[in-house]
Amino acid sequence: MSGIAGKVHVITGGCGGIARATAHRLASRGGIVVLTGRDVEQGERRAAELRVETNGDVRFCPMDVTDSAATENAAKKIAAELGPIHGLVINAAKAHIAPALDHSDSDWRDVMAKHFLALVVLLRA
Repeated sequence: MSGIAGKVHVITGGCGGIARATAHRLASRGGIVVLTGRDVEQGERRAAELRVETNGDVRFCPMDVTDSAATENAAKKIAAELGPIHGLVINAAKAHIAPALDHSDSDWRDVMAKHFLALVVLLRA
């Protein structure tokens, strides 16, 4: 994992287990990690835990990836404060447990917003 130290890495859905493990690894190697999510209290707590565990630069930025304008604004704020975003982990997700053809259009829109559109918006910012 070369080239991580000193670079900004954003993780959407930053409060869950996969995000935690990813953030831990990046911060342990000197990366500047920004966890994002909707739950500010949980996000701030998770960032604080990781700062202690890794002695790294781990922060939290509120972000709802289903809101394109808010996502773009958050990405611009991160870049303005920390510099360009070098790493992006799209981890925000919502599980719809059912056969694919049983999902409603609304379910599919939600999945696309969290998994694909968030990536596009963040890359554009």
